[in-house]
Amino acid sequence: MEKTNTDFKFRENEVGNFDYPHLLKDTQRVQYIETLPSTYNNPQRIVAGSHNGFNRIYQLKRYYNPDSDKNVYDIIVTDSDTGKLVTKIARENKSGKREFEKF
Repeated sequence: MEKTNTDFKFRENEVGNFDYPHLLKDTQRVQYIETLPSTYNNPQRIVAGSHNGFNRIYQLKRYYNPDSDKNVYDIIVTDSDTGKLVTKIARENKSGKREFEKF
């Protein structure tokens, strides 16, 4: 989780700490946390949108996991106004493909 890209900003929680626990609490997200830099720096698609009145940038990338023989669909959501990472979604197989195809 070491930040190497100077443009990349982690979301901060209400007391100003970087919100690492949010990124690590979802089981599939933590399983694929290492894909975060690759998806952020080299997305296959970038989509602008909004969610709950906030402007968002969605960066999407598909990976293949040879261990499970499944595709992994990775989505990074950043706040387009602040540039801060809001969340990361990683899902395997059909559920991930459905999320990916929404964009």
